Order: sequence, then structure tokens, then C-alpha cells
Amino acid sequence: MPQPENIEAIEKRLWNAADNLRANSNYASNEYFFPVMGPSS
Repeated sequence: MPQPENIEAIEKRLWNAADNLRANSNYASNEYFFPVMGPSS
């Protein structure tokens, strides 16, 4: 099982990547929501 500090580092990297994509994207949130989150069923 991964150590908590590794999980926190991964989480921070993922949030930084998401922030970077949002800041540098010309898409509205409703345009990238489904590819990222998937449709709710």
C-alpha cells in the first residue's frame, strides 16, 4: 500500500496539472467535464 506522503505528493501533482490545463485551455468547463469525469449513469 502506498505511503500517505506519496499519496499527498501525487494528489498535489494532479491538482497542479489540472490547474495548468484549466488556465491554458480555451475550453469552457462544460466542454472538458465529460472527457475527464465521464457521463453519470
